[in-house]
Amino acid sequence: MIINFGSKKYDYSKPEDEVVKFVEMLRKHQAGRILDLGCGNGRHTEYLSGLGFEVFGIDINLDSRLQTDEKYLVADMRYLPFNEDFFDSVIANQVIYHGKRLDIENTINEMYRVLKHEGIFFATLQPREGQEWRLGKKLEEWTYVASAGPDKGDVHHYVDETEIYELFGEPNLVQVYRDRRDDWCVLGRLQKRHEKYTQRTIQKIIENVAMKAGIRKRITPHTLRHSFATHLLENGTDIRYIRDLLGHSDISTTLIYTKVSNKNIRNIKSPLDD
Repeated sequence: MIINFGSKKYDYSKPEDEVVKFVEMLRKHQAGRILDLGCGNGRHTEYLSGLGFEVFGIDINLDSRLQTDEKYLVADMRYLPFNEDFFDSVIANQVIYHGKRLDIENTINEMYRVLKHEGIFFATLQPREGQEWRLGKKLEEWTYVASAGPDKGDVHHYVDETEIYELFGEPNLVQVYRDRRDDWCVLGRLQKRHEKYTQRTIQKIIENVAMKAGIRKRITPHTLRHSFATHLLENGTDIRYIRDLLGHSDISTTLIYTKVSNKNIRNIKSPLDD
């Protein structure tokens, strides 16, 4: 299957050169179970299965001819239907840039969730430069609806090297380079255990959970802290204990922070009612 992409042509019936090269890393790290994220027509799933790996392929728009094969699943890459630490490796070729920045962050979080500690991964992303011919409607910074090409109408987020390090986390990266298409290629080995969560990681976890719960308003760690204190106050916890739990030195700060809810005001009983 030959696809025209601008002035270039690519054969989508064969595995990508970079995926073929990645096999050496798979064998070196004795990877057994692999997730082919956004498997498309199944070319990489079939290729790796033929080499003896246990491979699962998922795609939101899975080819109908693949849906009867048990190694393929229809799934959203932001909500993977697998347990934690299930895979030795994840391959995400030409897929995770389809969406806004938050979508990509959620997908990478899911990749990391299903990967084992020191599991290896390969991903490709599209560069910011050279995209002028296909930039359509702008949705956010460096996120556009493609106006041309085989994926016309799809949302694309374009990155530079700095953003790659922000998205994947420097400790997890082995190599970042450009392939023959001039796309970004990311090789990584996940450092999962005994690591402290950064402030940004905690923020992303909360955003991801809020999105799954269908909460549209912005939720932050401060929102949870505020809600925790307010619920304690509404349930009758002494304000002095709340002050200690929140780490405030001055109780006036706690009073401002928690805010007395309307529920508490309604529950106040007038002495005249006795």
